[in-house]
Amino acid sequence: MDRRKFLFTSGAAAGLAVLAPNYAPAARGVSIPGTPVDRIKPISPEERLARQEQARKLMAEQQLDVILIEGGSSMHYFTGASWGRSERLFAFFLPQKGEAFYIAPPI
Repeated sequence: MDRRKFLFTSGAAAGLAVLAPNYAPAARGVSIPGTPVDRIKPISPEERLARQEQARKLMAEQQLDVILIEGGSSMHYFTGASWGRSERLFAFFLPQKGEAFYIAPPI
């Protein structure tokens, strides 16, 4: 991208940023009834437990004793914990029978 295209693109973006609050009702704090945003509900602890129980049923079908879930989207899906992958292991263990537990690095 050359300087002329960069200046044109950044100028257009700045202009849209100024105009957007005037056209987007949500940006002005106005909620439009019936929009998808109004129907979004946080995932409850009960739903996360139901996900774990469904995983346990599938584990029994596949004859798995335990699954190990590292940080990332799967851990967030099952537990709500947001932990990225790194060189230090933070894992969630979901046994088919018994209580689930975490393995975490010492502080």
